[in-house]
Amino acid sequence: MQSPVRTPIFLLLVCLILTVLNLGCGGGGLPASSQLAQTAQSTAQSMQSPMLGFVSTNNGNEVRAILGVPGASVLSNPLAIPPGVTNLYFAPGQKYAIVAESPGSPVGVLTFPTSTPGPVVEISGAISQPDIVSFSPSGAAAALYSSSQGTIEVVSGLPSTPHLAFSISSTDLPNAIGLIALADDGTTLLGGTANSSVYRLVAGSAPLMVDTVGDLEGVAFVPQSQNALIFDRNNSSLSLLQNVNGSASASSLVGGLTGLGGKITLQVAAGLAMVTGTSSNQLWQINLQNSHVQSQQLPATATTLQPLRTSGKYLVSWQSGQPAWIVDTSGQAGAVFFVPANIDAGSHP
Repeated sequence: MQSPVRTPIFLLLVCLILTVLNLGCGGGGLPASSQLAQTAQSTAQSMQSPMLGFVSTNNGNEVRAILGVPGASVLSNPLAIPPGVTNLYFAPGQKYAIVAESPGSPVGVLTFPTSTPGPVVEISGAISQPDIVSFSPSGAAAALYSSSQGTIEVVSGLPSTPHLAFSISSTDLPNAIGLIALADDGTTLLGGTANSSVYRLVAGSAPLMVDTVGDLEGVAFVPQSQNALIFDRNNSSLSLLQNVNGSASASSLVGGLTGLGGKITLQVAAGLAMVTGTSSNQLWQINLQNSHVQSQQLPATATTLQPLRTSGKYLVSWQSGQPAWIVDTSGQAGAVFFVPANIDAGSHP
């Protein structure tokens, strides 16, 4: 007699084989692909399978857990997000998110200890509706920018004891902030402007220009350092800005990172930089130790580059009602994994 744990796994494997052979899975009713998604989703949820992370719409109206492991994962039903959430920004690792609620209410922290989120904990005195939310690489701090208020606020102690660390007013900001990046020390802060200049920002001091490029599209700090990577779309290059708090100096790292359309997304972790664009299916991976460059063609247009709960795993594509795609950078060549679309796509809790 098979154990209760092994039986669902056996049935799921049989279902997968039958589907590949176009024999269906269980007879009439739903098409084979829908039956497979339904069976996989039901099995994964009933077994309390591992959770890779989450997919979400920007407004937080739809959040789903990615259940399972790479190559054998499904999306959960929509999660019950606290009412009133208008925007949701997952931190690296997706253990929590910063959320905006109704206008006038400060942003809050929404934790995800499991696939069931906790209550929203407001951050007293924080910006209400930020235009930019940028996390430190570790996710222990975040910088929030409001163009209407002309203010950047840095929140520390995330996620358990969130509090305002400091703020920078419009008098201490350069014009037209378009990008911000925060180091893991929670204090070293960079701001990028519309004229493609990068400034070191310090509360109570005039902004200090530390670099300028042809077409600034990305800024991200290297974990546990005061060095940052800068992407210049003009020559499709990545440069390294070192010693931001001291005598900052920039040097070219790699060039030829072509084929990146739309908004550039830049992530840095475990000695690896990743660059993609939100209207392209090109992903570049750069080893920061030896400058080795690897180009990867994605099977779908990139919509994000979100670090998931498991190290080295990134969500690169998902839209409501569509399949999700995950990139695993932990191997030498990397791998892309498919997560089927939901059979209840578009439904809400």
